[in-house]
Amino acid sequence: MAIIYTEKGNRLHEVIEDAGHWLHEHNGVWISSNDIAVQAIIDEYNPLPIEQEKAVMEIAEYANNLIDSNVNPIKAKRIQADALAATIRKGKGAISSAEQAKLDRYELAVVYPEAIFAQYDIEEALILGQTDCALIAGIVETAKANLDSVT
Repeated sequence: MAIIYTEKGNRLHEVIEDAGHWLHEHNGVWISSNDIAVQAIIDEYNPLPIEQEKAVMEIAEYANNLIDSNVNPIKAKRIQADALAATIRKGKGAISSAEQAKLDRYELAVVYPEAIFAQYDIEEALILGQTDCALIAGIVETAKANLDSVT
């Protein structure tokens, strides 16, 4: 039996080796340690879920780094404490414009990460909806640009 080889990326060769087989091209002909077993691996191997998972992880890390680099945790806690105090005073009656500014600043601090999370969800859905491995790398770069535009 001759191997009918379909290029599916370097990971396919790792999967074949992990199964205890080998596959090499010699003078334009693919030869293997076990043609039937190797052909079954080639036929069944689908790189798409692996590439999708890698892409999702890459944009998740990118989104988290955006949040971490732009939201100082100490400053965020201070803004939150100021907003809580202003909210309590607001509940007891009118608040000053300075206290309202503290509330507004807190809302902006909270909306920023939420906007990144929302954009990340959109980008993840686009990656998981993609059916062509060759296009995933481009989607990741577009996703990063879209996440940058939220900041």
